[in-house]
Amino acid sequence: MKIYIHYFLFLMVCCVLSTTLVVAQDSTNAKKTKTAKTAKPIDPNKPQFKFEEEVYDFGDVEAGAEVSHTFKFKNTGKTPLTILSAKGSCGCTKVEANYSPILPNKTDQVTAHYHASADGKGKFVKLVTIYSNAEPRLKTLTIKGNIIPKKK
Repeated sequence: MKIYIHYFLFLMVCCVLSTTLVVAQDSTNAKKTKTAKTAKPIDPNKPQFKFEEEVYDFGDVEAGAEVSHTFKFKNTGKTPLTILSAKGSCGCTKVEANYSPILPNKTDQVTAHYHASADGKGKFVKLVTIYSNAEPRLKTLTIKGNIIPKKK
C-alpha cells in the first residue's frame, strides 16, 4: 500500500511540473507574439475598413424569429478592398457580403442574419468574422440581443 502512495505522489508532482512548464512556455510565447504584432506598422496604402458601427444590439428577439442587421462600411484605404470570406460564429448566423473589389472611398455593406432558437431564452452574442485584403486582415463584428418566449 505504501508503494502506491509513493507512486501516486510521484505522478502528482510530475503533473504539476509539466503543467507549470507548459503555462510558462505559453506566457513566454504570448509575450513574443504580442511584441511582434505591435511592432508591425500598418501600410497606409493597403485597403482599410471603416464601419459605421461594429456592434449591433437587437434588443428583445422572440424565440424562433429571424432578424437581420446591415453593417455599412467605407474603404478608407488607397487600394481596392476585397472580402475573401465572411462567416457567422455558428449555424444560426448567416452572412451576406459583396466579394467584388470595393474601390477606395466607396461604401458597401455586410448583412448578418440571425435565427433565434425556437426553445431558446436569454442573452446571445454572435460574431461575424470577415477575412479580407484590408489592414488588419481579420475584422470582427458583433450582434447581440435577448431571446424572449414566443407570444401566444
